Amino acid sequence: MNANGLKDSLPHHILVLEDHEDTLVLLEIILRNAGFTVAAADRVAKAIAAFQERKPDLILVDLSLPDGDGFGFVQWVRTMPESAGGRVPAIALSAFSGQKLIGRLKHAGFDRYIPKPVRVEALRRAVLEFL
Repeated sequence: MNANGLKDSLPHHILVLEDHEDTLVLLEIILRNAGFTVAAADRVAKAIAAFQERKPDLILVDLSLPDGDGFGFVQWVRTMPESAGGRVPAIALSAFSGQKLIGRLKHAGFDRYIPKPVRVEALRRAVLEFL
């Protein structure tokens, strides 16, 4: 492990799908300061293009989006072969909570859930769990 607690050499590439500009910018800053490369998307269509351009090592996904939702995006990812990123770890970001949501997240293929507002330490722990 390196000084940041990461398992492999950097940079790991993270795709962030978040439609609230302030949250997206904050997540980008936090992740870049931790040494990751980041592809930021505020729409599902942009996230699909970014995913196809460069397979990420991890995806952070808001659930409520203007042109779809995070569930559908992760379900799309899970249709890909593993070699194309179909098993990339997926972390949901949402202000919603509850057992019903957790069930929907698992069914869609998410690996973890972080409640909003996102706490830096919770984000760090979740990312380090997978990278």
